[in-house]
Amino acid sequence: MGKKIAIIPARGGSKGIPNKNLIDVCGKPLIYYTIKRAFDSNEFDAVVVSSDSDLILKDSLEINKNIIPHKRHSKLASDSSKSIDVIIDVLDNYPDFDFVSMLEPTSPLRSEKFIKSAHDNLINNPNAESLVGVSKVEDQHPSFLCKKDEFDLISPLSGSNKNIRRQDLNENYFFYEGSIYSSYVNSLRKNMNFYHEKTIGYEVNKLGAFEIDDIEDLRIVRQLIPLFF
Repeated sequence: MGKKIAIIPARGGSKGIPNKNLIDVCGKPLIYYTIKRAFDSNEFDAVVVSSDSDLILKDSLEINKNIIPHKRHSKLASDSSKSIDVIIDVLDNYPDFDFVSMLEPTSPLRSEKFIKSAHDNLINNPNAESLVGVSKVEDQHPSFLCKKDEFDLISPLSGSNKNIRRQDLNENYFFYEGSIYSSYVNSLRKNMNFYHEKTIGYEVNKLGAFEIDDIEDLRIVRQLIPLFF
């Protein structure tokens, strides 16, 4: 397998929740929970926080002195910046790793056992080169979707969704969630993406897949965190 590196991307700017990565969640900054899980998993030879914010890097070191703080260029910290460019920037500066995982702070409910299990799934699959978290579509199953016209009248998005019961649906659909992205480094450099024809979809339960995008999500996570930590 070689050496493993975890990269936690945490830029300073955020439109939905200002200074989101350091916002208080039950007495700890949000990024604390991802840093803790990365180290508790014992899966990584190095854990890097990549940020354009000196304050985030400083606070990350206070959370765990073994963090490697990586100051990213401002051009990699805009709303249009791509995550893959942030990851490659770190790998270019720390080239001695064979396996990389991106752990975003906005998914604080993942467990350390989850990280290890995801890695085991990838390592033990000879046909795969990367892994991303996916979660089952339930209430938002395509069969339940509808659209509105200009008069606010609704119609099924496709086919008919009258009298459909969830237990009668015979197709499972999944959405990409954000709790984990992992890859062999050489594959990531070749594909410049975690998503390709050799990517495992690692199933994540509803709570593990919960992601903070807005204030409502933050309120919910503040209630859930004591159940996980």
